[in-house]
Amino acid sequence: MGKTLWKDTLAHYYDVAQKDQFKVLFGHLEIGKAPTALANTFYVLPLTFAGLKTDTVEEFKASLNITLNKAMDDFKKRYDRLAFDLESDALATFQGLADEVKRKSETVHHSVFFFFGGILKFYIIVDEYDVSINKALGNRDFVSALQVSEGGNRNPLQRMENMYAEFFSKIKTACDNNVARCFITGVTPLALNEFTSGFNIARHTTNDLRFASLYGFTEADVRNGLARLKLSETVAARIVESWKRDHNGYYFNPEQEVALYNPNRVLHGLQQLEETLSVPSKSITLSPEDEAVRLLSRIPDDDNSMPSEATLRAMSSNPNASLVIADALSSDTAEVDCGGGVKGQFRLSHMKQLATDRKPLLSFMFYTGALT
Repeated sequence: MGKTLWKDTLAHYYDVAQKDQFKVLFGHLEIGKAPTALANTFYVLPLTFAGLKTDTVEEFKASLNITLNKAMDDFKKRYDRLAFDLESDALATFQGLADEVKRKSETVHHSVFFFFGGILKFYIIVDEYDVSINKALGNRDFVSALQVSEGGNRNPLQRMENMYAEFFSKIKTACDNNVARCFITGVTPLALNEFTSGFNIARHTTNDLRFASLYGFTEADVRNGLARLKLSETVAARIVESWKRDHNGYYFNPEQEVALYNPNRVLHGLQQLEETLSVPSKSITLSPEDEAVRLLSRIPDDDNSMPSEATLRAMSSNPNASLVIADALSSDTAEVDCGGGVKGQFRLSHMKQLATDRKPLLSFMFYTGALT
């Protein structure tokens, strides 16, 4: 939850073009009262891969090229003192952009004139890096080929990943040349494990204990949300009990002390409760227990929080899946035997191993969020 908002926050915080707005945007916050040395010192290149087409490899390549060139065209207009050409090949455009920033960096070092106060780098902020790959996983032909192909680039899904990897290799070079930084956010590390072969300088912070509480709601957060609806303590407690069973239990680090509630499901529930309470109910007085049941029954399924169809297809066709799911659902506190732990990485090339035994399947389920 909140990935795009966080990306936008970072962009405004680091963007030199937003320097005049810093106090308005951040002045009331701790980070605004004590800004870091790098605040408003970067050219910012925001990217989002949410709208890439994935029906064919050719469409994917074309839409990736258009998306990258459009973002770099906007970048060029925003920082009009940077001179680089928009090439038909977006990777060539990016190389020109990086070379220009490097040239400006060297100019700053060797001149009394400090361009934009001495900026040396640009910040690449990537949102929804995995949406297109997750969509492609829903293509039965792609996934079928992936599970039987041994030929690397012959597989269409892997060819898409290779295009991603080539772009992120360019980003790595820019970072290595000390002219760029990069922040990436998405949903599943499955796609991340593929293209980081060309971007092996990345640090994966999702499982870092310091950030574990960012990814969901604590029970205190949930109770605070229900309190705003002016429910009785008994009714609120019954709803918390229901949501604890259905939406709680997310851990991003083994040492995390408090399990997190799924934020999308909780927000959906709060919104539905608010709408239900805004309509006067019949004059019949219900007990707190019955009132809680009535309110919970008014919360429909939220299609936006359903697991990806591709993940479900891959699991449902696996002979080991039913046993794993049965173990996981055997009790409220069930633990599944992982036989020594899940793999440190799960890559698309491992898909053909899913039917071999439980361990590859458990790795896949963990890295796609089906197990926590």
